[in-house]
Amino acid sequence: VERAASGQGDLEQTLELASDAQLGHIGKNYNAFIAKLREMLDLIRQQAIRIAAEAVRVKDHLTQAATETEQQEALAAL
Repeated sequence: VERAASGQGDLEQTLELASDAQLGHIGKNYNAFIAKLREMLDLIRQQAIRIAAEAVRVKDHLTQAATETEQQEALAAL
């Protein structure tokens, strides 16, 4: 557990399962917890990528709308 705690967020660290029933149970549950945490972080990473891509698309649409508005204003001024 000390190695994992000092691992600077390295979720690849797992506990070696001890032969003692209680320690083995703790190790098994800790490893399951770390696996779930890895899954959640992967999902968050994927969602962050999707959000960033959508933000770029929104920016592009807003830029296009601004350009079209400027063109319409220029035509209206004639």
